[in-house]
Amino acid sequence: MPSEKFIIVKGRKYKKSPLKEGPKKKRLVKLLMSARRDVGVALKEKNKSKERLARNRVHKYKKQLKER
Repeated sequence: MPSEKFIIVKGRKYKKSPLKEGPKKKRLVKLLMSARRDVGVALKEKNKSKERLARNRVHKYKKQLKER
């Protein structure tokens, strides 16, 4: 029986957000994806300070989504 707390995408296990679907969750997911894109941009630019700021945002949104 699969766990209700995790989802598997392309063979990788991810913790599911316990938040109910709604405008708040949708906004947080949108902000999280934007922060993840910014991490990628910073990595390509090899800009450590920009990368750290983007990773901090990813962490903040993951906490708000209760995924951490």
